[in-house]
Amino acid sequence: MASPQSTPAEQWRPIPSWPYEVSDLGNVRRTAPSARWPNRKQTSFLPLRATIASTGYPIVVLMRTDADGMHSRPVAVHSLVLETFIGSRPRGLVCDHINGVRNDNRLPNLRYLSGRENILRGVGPTALNSRKTACIRGHALTNKNLYLRNGWRACRACKYLYRHPEGC
Repeated sequence: MASPQSTPAEQWRPIPSWPYEVSDLGNVRRTAPSARWPNRKQTSFLPLRATIASTGYPIVVLMRTDADGMHSRPVAVHSLVLETFIGSRPRGLVCDHINGVRNDNRLPNLRYLSGRENILRGVGPTALNSRKTACIRGHALTNKNLYLRNGWRACRACKYLYRHPEGC
């Protein structure tokens, strides 16, 4: 178990236009009394409990009341951490968990990355196929033995063997 001295101090920053703060460790807390209990005197606020979305990422629901009424918005915790500490997401980039763990929302584990790079870093079929160096018959997938068929990589040697079975 880690000693209290080895645990880094949690840094909190306000979320723009919302009465909440987010920490560099991925916690979110309210900084103003709830709209349900506006007269409630509260000096410290506990972190919100995130729920896991169908995508596997933790989300929290931010709520505020202004002249237009009550507003709420579900938002992914990793997006809040990056937008608050790094800045708004550049166009064409997505939030990436460096270690691949979706509920690890610490700032050192998050970064902006292109969607293509993020997919190729993953463990889905697209990423697995892009890492293949040989076809299912063991032919090397190099430039000379490789061609694109409907956007898919295909093996020239296998194509030749399919069209010329007598060459086997």
